[in-house]
Amino acid sequence: MKALYGTTPRRTRRSFTILAPLRGLADQAIAVIAPWSVHQYPGRRRALAELIGVKISTARTYLKGKAELPAYHAEKLARFLERSAAEQTEVALRLRDHARRHGVKVRQLRGRALILAQRAVRDDDRPV
Repeated sequence: MKALYGTTPRRTRRSFTILAPLRGLADQAIAVIAPWSVHQYPGRRRALAELIGVKISTARTYLKGKAELPAYHAEKLARFLERSAAEQTEVALRLRDHARRHGVKVRQLRGRALILAQRAVRDDDRPV
């Protein structure tokens, strides 16, 4: 592709989703909280439009309060939030279980490993 007027040609950014398995507990937690990458973030208008199945302009009117959200769209949002809350609760339970097991493991450390773990204890008394 030849550049016009001595400038370099512009490349358009292409965004696509690669469904990779979630690697660890932290990855699972952040996937529930923020399921998009930086380049995939849809914004509030597009996210609402995709969730309830309307055009972006219609979603904008709902977000600005110019039109009231119909009951069937409210039901769709409620189901999504209930499912999301269940996923968040499940991941939170796994995180608490991990924190409990890790705390027990740190208490069983000896020697140099114990010294390093004690140095890693934070000022606000959070467990290692």
